[in-house]
Amino acid sequence: MNIASIKPSCLDGIKNLAKKLKRDQGIRHTEALEVASRQAGYQSFVHARRSLSTVGTCASPRHFPVYLTAHWRELRQTFLGSNGISAAPSAGIPRRRAGRELLQVNLTRPLQSVISKHRVSKAQGLGVFVMEYDDHLEMHYLAESQQRARELLLSAERALRFMDVTGLQPVSLQTQRDRLRPLNDLPGHDHTSNWFDSATGSIAMLDEPYAGALKLHTAERALQLARVAFSEIPLPWDGIYNPGITKPYLISKDSALLTRVANAVSALPSYAFPDSWPDDTGVQGDAFVSPQRIRDGKVRRPIPNASYTNRMGATPYGGGFGTRSRWRPTQPMAPALHMELGSILYRLADFDVPWKVRERLRITFRSELENWANYEHPSTEVGYKAYYDQGSLERFKTRQEHIAAAKRAKEIVMLGYDDCKPRRELIAAIEAYAVAVES
Repeated sequence: MNIASIKPSCLDGIKNLAKKLKRDQGIRHTEALEVASRQAGYQSFVHARRSLSTVGTCASPRHFPVYLTAHWRELRQTFLGSNGISAAPSAGIPRRRAGRELLQVNLTRPLQSVISKHRVSKAQGLGVFVMEYDDHLEMHYLAESQQRARELLLSAERALRFMDVTGLQPVSLQTQRDRLRPLNDLPGHDHTSNWFDSATGSIAMLDEPYAGALKLHTAERALQLARVAFSEIPLPWDGIYNPGITKPYLISKDSALLTRVANAVSALPSYAFPDSWPDDTGVQGDAFVSPQRIRDGKVRRPIPNASYTNRMGATPYGGGFGTRSRWRPTQPMAPALHMELGSILYRLADFDVPWKVRERLRITFRSELENWANYEHPSTEVGYKAYYDQGSLERFKTRQEHIAAAKRAKEIVMLGYDDCKPRRELIAAIEAYAVAVES
């Protein structure tokens, strides 16, 4: 499929298609307008403009505002004294700046119908956002500058508008990803994202390669697509990833979906970084409260952040802006006990127990225990030695061996750590494994 199959249904769509034709075919803008108008079913651009004058733009008269927020903080600069050693900044040099950016995006549908809450992090352009409320997407990490924060907000806006006009949602299931596996080694692919149509179940891959790099793979790419029975269409649109630099292509086995999406995105406005930021800025870390949350009378929680004080026998570690700290027992466990516990976790075989029960103990808590050991015994390698360097040990074979090992693991944890929530969670994982083995 190619751009000739796109049939805009409004004046903005014709103008956007003309820009695409001008860029791709190297023709004058007036000529591109004529070609785009005829492709849309009109005799000329004048005919199209007269026929569509009452329609105006492609935008819906009804808007559903969505608010996007991103927090940022500039990295502190390093100042060197005459001796080459870090020194305090000179007088008059501003301290690092920080803030919060806001961008309002008006969609044609409510946010929840554009994208499901659990899929937000799966979408190209939205990976660093969470749905804080029904009309608010919030970025839960600090951008390194105000410029970068605004770029991320504009990328999120492009993703939302793409989903709004096409009805596509990001793929979140492995079964859907498996259907797109034949495209994993597609020549020239770059910055890809996977999507599905909830109405038909059809799947598609959005490919956004750099134009110059793609030219090197045109022939072999066409052969590969024919071999796996997929088709592609260039989209008359700037794309999500890097508008103006990359070129978006949609790839699917559903030709009707390709045509429908191409027609839909032809109405999207061309990308341009605004000369002046359209919405207000705030203090870095403030918890923006969206209008719908205010109308609903719902008090919002503070933005997650790191903890710094011990609590009920547990000590926080890690975390930061947008990410809560994890917790470990305050009382350290002796290195010898870590080594023994690590050997037990290593020797657990793929016994016939539920996958989640086995992996929670053998993968999740083994990684967590390594972290605990490293904090408890800094400047040593006991964490790695105990939990990731005992692979030569022989696995347990019998049910009785696994039951005895689980019993001993519980004894080690109770002996090595004082009572606290992290210890109780680890013991619960060991007990769940023992019950699964015995049943």
